[in-house]
Amino acid sequence: MKKEKKKSKSKKSKEKPVVIVPETVVLRNNFTDCALKLATLMEMPLRFDGDIYLYPTEAKTLEALADAGSLNLTDLSKKMGVSKSAVSKTVAKLLDKHLVDKSTLGRAIQLKVTDRGQTFLNQLDSLWAERFIAFDTKLADLSEKEKQVFNKVVLELYEYLQ
Repeated sequence: MKKEKKKSKSKKSKEKPVVIVPETVVLRNNFTDCALKLATLMEMPLRFDGDIYLYPTEAKTLEALADAGSLNLTDLSKKMGVSKSAVSKTVAKLLDKHLVDKSTLGRAIQLKVTDRGQTFLNQLDSLWAERFIAFDTKLADLSEKEKQVFNKVVLELYEYLQ
């Protein structure tokens, strides 16, 4: 004997529809434009030692390696949360620029930041500061209350985007 399933009555949602006001659209568009400009700025290479250009991904890889002292590719990829092949491509560029050195112990290949790589890392804060001088100047012009509100909104947006 087959049991008949009871048909459930559709319940009307008690949630109110979201009404998007024009001000919200303007804010969203302004934020999107700003985020795109920031993304472009963040993707541009940093100039080092006159003739060396490092992309932010390369700088982050160098920082991660310096923090650890030395790592193999697998551990470096885990530390950075990216694929081994992506790290391998970035490390190859860092090797070509003589910012990373590799050594072999048996079958294991260890990577380590060179003195030149450390010199770059020592200059990294000032390189980023140069890039963001206009942004930093604008932030400095804000009142303490405006800075707190700005920081709160940025953190909330960051959490939302996670």
